[in-house]
Amino acid sequence: MSLQYEGMSYDMGLGAAKLSGRKGDIHLPAHVALYDGNKVTADDVRLEAEASHSRPLLIALKPDGQSAFWVGKGAMDWGDGQDARDVERLTDVPEARAAFYAALTRYIHRHGPFEAPLKLVAGVPFDAVSGDQGEANKRAIEGWLTGEHRWYVGRQRKPYAVTVAQARATRQGKGALYSYALDSDGRLIAARVPEAKGEIGVISIGFRTVELEIFRNYAPVPNRAGNAAIGVHRLAELAKRQERRHYKLGELDEMLRAGTLDVTEAKAAWHNDLRSLIENVWDDVWPRLPKIIVVGGGVYQTQEWLMRTFGHRCYVPSEPVLAIAQGLRRIGLQVYGPETASDTDQTHAPAIASAAAPNEAAA
Repeated sequence: MSLQYEGMSYDMGLGAAKLSGRKGDIHLPAHVALYDGNKVTADDVRLEAEASHSRPLLIALKPDGQSAFWVGKGAMDWGDGQDARDVERLTDVPEARAAFYAALTRYIHRHGPFEAPLKLVAGVPFDAVSGDQGEANKRAIEGWLTGEHRWYVGRQRKPYAVTVAQARATRQGKGALYSYALDSDGRLIAARVPEAKGEIGVISIGFRTVELEIFRNYAPVPNRAGNAAIGVHRLAELAKRQERRHYKLGELDEMLRAGTLDVTEAKAAWHNDLRSLIENVWDDVWPRLPKIIVVGGGVYQTQEWLMRTFGHRCYVPSEPVLAIAQGLRRIGLQVYGPETASDTDQTHAPAIASAAAPNEAAA
């Protein structure tokens, strides 16, 4: 079998970067801090060597070590934290490239080098590809992701290179839908076709935003989509209301992931925010939905509330953090075709292979 390309998805979360490929998945906190070598002592270098498995990656965008960033868990402890959490972080800025290259580095470390050029489907927050600037943002994201990428890792500046032959950007909610509707080979799951042809709700609880969408026959219903900046960061801010100004968002996220941030009392207020968003966007429609897919890291903080609210309708994938990335990869298998020259038995999902769906799925 001749490998024509490697299908890859990139869930461009503002709290975490997720990749899904033919060899597996990775999940990396997207904390980015500016590297300043003058602040790193000999003891820091020793500790870095001793704890290399858990420290952040040092990613340089240039061979001379310029434009260097710490990325990943603990980045805020090693450099000057860059706390940008808006759409600009997804366009062609150094922090966006550093996060992407760190995720690719972790993938290569875990699964081995890529064997062919990549064809990518990128998932971005709802507001990045909607509104007056939506199409321009989409083109900008696809533009910088496409092409040859070179970066350098560690103080030894080990070179890495990856070629992205094609890139498509779409809303993250579609990844959630197709992670449910398609199997890992990108084929329709027959038992789920009736639900997917009807109406399915998607709730994505990310670090920055919570996004709601309803899909009918695989296509989004425009007036039932909305979002708000009340993601997991809101829960962390409520828990640290009195001391909020003393913490960067990345530091609060680290505390939440480590279980050192007590959010027990803050959850009631956060759940009220979630309830208000659902009522504003979905009004009295959601009780007619047979299935509501809930994804994102916020699931772990609110799963009991979700089950009480939605009951049997609530569906949480086995890997809620990676579900969007896994679904985006399955879209890619349909959009780009077989990865290997002998994969001639690929069965396209009718709703995706139709005139509207591939473009719409990756638009």
